[in-house]
Amino acid sequence: MPTYLFTDEDGETIEVYLDLKQPSEAYHRQVVGGKVFKRVYTIPQMAVSIALKDGSLADYKRVTEGKDKLTIKEMAAVSKEMAEKRAAKEGAEPVKNEFYRNYEAKIGKKHKDEVRQTKLAKAHKSLKKFGVNVDLTKS
Repeated sequence: MPTYLFTDEDGETIEVYLDLKQPSEAYHRQVVGGKVFKRVYTIPQMAVSIALKDGSLADYKRVTEGKDKLTIKEMAAVSKEMAEKRAAKEGAEPVKNEFYRNYEAKIGKKHKDEVRQTKLAKAHKSLKKFGVNVDLTKS
């Protein structure tokens, strides 16, 4: 059950656990002891110290477990680092490749990122014939 913060006119704040099956009114107002509390909307945040081992789902859970201040940007950074570890370990990124296969099966065409990667690979191959080497890595 998620936790929600509510505050009244006096500035008193309460923390309420609400079941997802509650009526929508319960998410906006709570009446406790005759006082009306209004919902405080907050930005979800967590902080995490990253210590990845093998880039698996279990590793992701281990790293993020118990962290209550992880921002979406930090979660994406952890995910990206794990993807890089999987790619280095297995030679390709299996999660991304599975996403591309599912996308193509569902939509009927290749994902734009996959098309771009294919075009870049062909361009690099063509340029190498002329002795030109292009490095697109960020520095």
